[in-house]
Amino acid sequence: MMDTWRCRLDNFVVGGCNELAYKATRLTMQPHFPAYYNPLLLIGETGSGKTHLLQGLYESLKTRSPLIASKVVYSTAQQFVAAYSNACREDKAEVFTKKYSECTALLMDDINDLANKKASQRQFVSIFDNLLNRGNRIILSSRCSPNKLEGTEERLISRLNAGLGVHLDKPDYQVRLSILKTFCLSSRKRADSEIIAYLARRVDTNLHDLFEAARKILISPMESRFSGSKKVSFETIDRTVKGILQKE
Repeated sequence: MMDTWRCRLDNFVVGGCNELAYKATRLTMQPHFPAYYNPLLLIGETGSGKTHLLQGLYESLKTRSPLIASKVVYSTAQQFVAAYSNACREDKAEVFTKKYSECTALLMDDINDLANKKASQRQFVSIFDNLLNRGNRIILSSRCSPNKLEGTEERLISRLNAGLGVHLDKPDYQVRLSILKTFCLSSRKRADSEIIAYLARRVDTNLHDLFEAARKILISPMESRFSGSKKVSFETIDRTVKGILQKE
């Protein structure tokens, strides 16, 4: 994500591709969060907006009160695995478990990265059950539906299926266009509307590619041409975008 773009719920661009996920995420902030929504699993490919929603929710929950802020945990699955491995190696597994089991809300990104990590999966299931029994909130993201997760134990899959799973589709043109406009405003950058529209049409893969293209085209030295009489050419944009997409 762009350094100048801080993920918040109020700057998440909502469209048909992500509206249900956005509404469900906001619902987790309500005092009476429906039990059948727990856990909430955001499902979408890389660059669909899952991380933005999770980080935006984390920022929103932290502002409620110092007590709540200290009890909200955000982590990627990779960070969870690394921290658990370190805790076991340093004989601090109990401290690790307490931190996660006593949080008021657990937000974990890319739960699919627990694949083939059997010890971490067992530990996560134990924490998951403790939180659920206390009625605490669990909000997760995954690149695919639980039943399609490879290298994942059935008991974890069944728990992921127990709540509400909502999909984020690939951002459509209108969402991509709105994101670029919002990005320019937040970055205080002026850009030609034709350039923004062309870029939104050209980069239709995911948001990571879109932001990288925005950084190179809207923020780079060539950006100064946008506000002058000479615009950057569409050919230049095409070459830049092609370079980004070829890296995948």
